[in-house]
Order: sequence, then C-alpha cells, then structure tokens
Amino acid sequence: MTHRRDIDGLRAIAVMAVILAHAGFAFVPSGHAGVDVFFAISGYLIGGIIANDLDRGEFSFRAFYARRARRILPALFGVLIACLPLAWWLMTPYQLRYFGGGAFAALAFLSNVWFFNRIDYFNPEAASDPLVHTWSLGVEEQFYLAAPVLMLWLWRFGRRWVAAVMAALALISFVAMLGAVSERPMAAFYLPQFRVWELFLGVLAALVQSRFNAALPAPIRNNLALAGLATILGSLVLIPAESVWPGPLTILPLAGTLLVLMFGNPEAAASRVLGLAPFVGVGLVSYSAYLWHQPVLGFLRISGHAPATVPEKLAVVAASLVLAWISWKWIEQPFRKREVSPARTRQLLAIGLLAILGFALGGHITKGYPGRMPDDVLRMLEYRTAWPSTYRSCIGGRDEGERLDPASACIHGAEVPARVAIWGDSHAAVLAQPLGDALKPFGEAVRELTVGSCIPVGELKNSALKRTEYCAVHNAKMLDYLVASPDIEVVILNGFWNSYMERRDFDTDAGWITTDAVIALPLDETPVMDDGARMAFIADRLREEVRRLTNAGKDVILLYPVPQAGFDPPEELARRLWKGETVPQTLGYPAEAFYDYSKLSRNVLDAAGDGPRVHRLDLSGAFCTPGGTCNVVENGVPLLFNENHLSLAGTAKIVPDIASEVRAILAVRKTQSP
Repeated sequence: MTHRRDIDGLRAIAVMAVILAHAGFAFVPSGHAGVDVFFAISGYLIGGIIANDLDRGEFSFRAFYARRARRILPALFGVLIACLPLAWWLMTPYQLRYFGGGAFAALAFLSNVWFFNRIDYFNPEAASDPLVHTWSLGVEEQFYLAAPVLMLWLWRFGRRWVAAVMAALALISFVAMLGAVSERPMAAFYLPQFRVWELFLGVLAALVQSRFNAALPAPIRNNLALAGLATILGSLVLIPAESVWPGPLTILPLAGTLLVLMFGNPEAAASRVLGLAPFVGVGLVSYSAYLWHQPVLGFLRISGHAPATVPEKLAVVAASLVLAWISWKWIEQPFRKREVSPARTRQLLAIGLLAILGFALGGHITKGYPGRMPDDVLRMLEYRTAWPSTYRSCIGGRDEGERLDPASACIHGAEVPARVAIWGDSHAAVLAQPLGDALKPFGEAVRELTVGSCIPVGELKNSALKRTEYCAVHNAKMLDYLVASPDIEVVILNGFWNSYMERRDFDTDAGWITTDAVIALPLDETPVMDDGARMAFIADRLREEVRRLTNAGKDVILLYPVPQAGFDPPEELARRLWKGETVPQTLGYPAEAFYDYSKLSRNVLDAAGDGPRVHRLDLSGAFCTPGGTCNVVENGVPLLFNENHLSLAGTAKIVPDIASEVRAILAVRKTQSP
C-alpha cells in the first residue's frame, strides 16, 4: 500500500481531538471519538496490508507480527519506563501499586480488560491515571492477534467471501454493542467484542475500495471524501459529551473516516487539506503523542498541578507534542527503519520488559513501596481507610453475585430485631455501623440496605457507571421489603444526593474542583435529557416512595447533603507532609460553594412530602458555618476519607444527632402504640 498523506492528516485530527478533550478544552466535547477514528484507520491499513500480502502469496505471520512489534513496542516501552521514576516520586503506595498493575496489563495487551475491572473511563478518577489511555492499545492488539488468522482462513474462498464475513462480524459486534451499552456501558466501552466492529469496518473498506472507486465518477468520490471530513469534524465538536459512547452516534465519526479512507485521493479537496504539512507532521508523531499525553496530564493531576487556565492547557498540549517528536525521532524511527538490528531490538525489549515487570511485581509485593515515605506521611494516608470495619463487607454490589438480599443484610447494634433501617448508597453505608453502635446501649439495632452508587430512589439509573440499571431492581426490592416488614419502624434515606442531581462540576471556590460525571436518570433516558424534566421525575419517584413507606406505618428520615471536599483530604495532607510543608490544623472552603451546589438536592428532598411521619435532618451545620467555611479537616484530622465520603471522624460529628432523632421517633411511636 502506498503512503497516503491524508491518512496522516486523519491521524492528526484524531490525536489532537483526544489530547484537547483530555486537556479540558470544551470545544471538542466528543474528542474521545478520535479513538474511534484510529480504530477505523487501523482496520483499514491492517486489512489492506494483509489482503495485499495474501494476493501476492507472500503473507507471513512472523513478518506481520514483527512489523507490529517494531511499530508498537519500542515507543510503548519508552513511555512506561519514563513513567517509573515519576510514579516513584509522585504516587502514594496505593496509587503506585495500582500503576504497576496497569503497566503489566499494557505489556500483556490486556489494558482494556484491566481498566474495565478497575475504573469507569468517564469517571473523574480516570483523568488522574497515567495509563488509562492504553485501553485502546489493548483492543487494537487483540484485533491484531485475530485478524490475520481469520483473513488467512477465509482467503481460500475469495475476497468477496472475506468481505461478506467482515461485514457480518461488524454487524454482529455493532448489534451486541447496542445491546450492552445500556446495561453494561463500560463493557461496551472497553471490551473487544463490542468494539471490533469499528476495526472490521476498516478492513471491509480496504477490501471493497477498488470496486467502489471504479464504479463512481471522480467528482462524486471527491465530494464523498469531503463529506467524510466534515462529518468527522462535526462529530467531534457537535456531539454532546454526555452522549452514550460507544452508541448509535459512534457511527458518525466512523462513517466519516471510512469515506475519507475509501475515496481520498490527491485530487480530492479533503485529501489536499489533510495532506498539508502541519497535519502530516502531527500525524506522523500521532502514536507517540497519544502515548505521552495522558502520562503528562495524569502526573500533573496527581501532583496537584492539573491545568486550569487556557495557557496551562496549551502548555500541556505543546509538551505532549514535543515529547511525541522526541519519541518518534529517537525511538520509533530507528526501530521501524531497522536501524537497530533485530538481535539488539530483542535485547533492548527484554531489558525493558524485565525492568517494568520487576517494578510492577515489587510494587505489588510491598504494597506500593511504602518505605519511600516518612512515618508521618504513612500515618496520614491511613485515613484513606478510616471507615467502619463492616463498610466493605456489608455494602452490596451491582454484579450478579454481589446483589443484596434484604432479609439477610447486615444488622448493627444490639442483638435484637432491627427496628431501624438505613437505605442508600455508600454514603449511607459509612453511617450504618456507627449508627448501630450509637443505638446499641439503648437496645436498638439498624439493618443496612446499601449498594454502592445506587441512589435510594426507584426507577433510576446513573450515567457513566457500570450496571446501574440494577439499582432500579435493588430499590424496588428494598421498598417492597420495608413496606412488608412489620419490625422496621424507622427508615433513613441517605445518598450522595448532590452527585446524582447536579451535572456541573463542584467548584469549592478555593482552588479545588471535582468533576461530576454522574447524574441520575430515568431508566429509558439518556444523559442529554432536559434537567427540568429529569429533576421532576426524581422528585416524583421519591415522593411516591415516601408515601408508600409512611402509608405502611413507617417513619422516614431524609438526611440532607453534607459537604464533600472537592479533593482527597488524607492524600492532600500526606503530600504536604511529604514535601516538608506545614499541615494546617483546619482546612475548608467557602460554605456558599457547598450550599449553591446543594440547591437541586435540597429542592428534591423538600418536595418529598410532609406529615407527622416525614422527618428531615440537615446536619451540614456540623461542618459549615453559614457565611463562613465548610471544614473538611479539623484538628489535623481529615473528616472525609476521600473526596466525598465521611471518615470515622466525620461520621462522629453527625451520628449522635441521627441517633437522637431515631430515639425520639421511637419514643413517640411507643406512646402511640395501643
């Protein structure tokens, strides 16, 4: 296949879209679609190369994989090795141990599987992971393992049969993706069976290109290529960031890419534009640029220097391109041009492999090389696990084997039938055991009905999280159980209300900003749903839920939002200690920022119904002074163990008031009982 400058230009658009979006430029809300452009290009080039070799009878697995290794491994190894000292210098033990696992997964071509099991790509935490972008390499490398075998086996039946099978496989994968994206969005995002349709379409384009070019006049071909380029650009800037991805809209950048690939030619306007020197220059270094940009961003965020202003973001983009050029010039090119002998290549790759694997294995065994840090730093980091002893064991999960049976759920407190139930997500879970302990001296117990990231309101799911459709099933089961359980007299509803209600990021007005990628939605809706209708639906569902509980004779306590931090307090304080800085005894942010961010949640909770059995507890005053600050560190102790979950010190500030309210309700109920 002859070299095409316009394909370099396509690569430039794809990689710049990804880098700009990850750097925080809002004018490319769907910059992540650049990866889909890369998938189509890879399928087209690999399919074309294999087909040409098979046509000539010259295909060799050894030669094919040797070319892929020279193309992929040297630059990847270079980036991973360069990241090792940065990880050692900047990462906490937990982060470093996790980083080592990601590096190992990248070497094993399993990054997509690793990150599928570890983190949602659109979760804010992913932005700080230096290696999360390697998931796409995993998908491509898995495709490279399968495509040659499949095409070689099919070639005996002729090119038409190969094209037909590729089209069928692409269709099957596409339909499977559409079926998975609503119930298993991260599986659809990461796993090859739901992504391979994009690469197979590229292969198909390479196989049928000559037939279509022969059948269509030059002006039509040129216009199709131009339409393809316009479609790609339009997709990147016009598709909302909240759109389900991959999903039906993924067809748009894919279709645009295929049109340019199939009909681009030196006379086409689209190809002339894409073939301009700046596009070609960026396209040539696009692989290294893709590899480098996320470590640059990830380590900046880990160190507390995430780019916030336009000049800072542009500096990140420039740094990524400079590093990309260095990598392309001094790593990619020597290996691809065979300036490094095969024996020397194998030797260098073996040394790099041993270095990376040794670092990862050592990090796993030592749990992140904690000896790098002074004892006071490690003691501060222990607050990252300052949660109740039953927190991890009693909270339910959304996987099939983790689903909660309310009748066998954990009971905290006295060894008596629980008259109190706390229903909610992980924010309710951190309160359950401390509340049980507070009620135990009074002969009471609490049944914990919690599942991570499940708002305690029925018929809802969350955007950008895995398997949250199960939350609706869980909540329906919990509600039926509570209504039918005569022992339960008081039901406490709690959750991370602000995250579910608000789609804007949380800005503390003190330099800390938490990205909020999660919103609660009706089951049949997408994230582009109008917020007014969305909030009305949530309020209606909560009101109906409270009505059913109170009609069943239950008292309902609605816990209002308490402050989130906007940053990770234990890690922030630990990093300051690590740098030799003085750790403040009190740390917080303007209370107005918290109350502004809580408006939607408060409106929903205010509208949840009234009556003698509906009780509202706003305990934010334990942390916030109206017109003053909301403290997240007091007496040098973090009140949260991460950005938004109360630590044991934080729960201790509000649990006595909750217990007092519960006891008061139970006392009134006792006087009212016949």
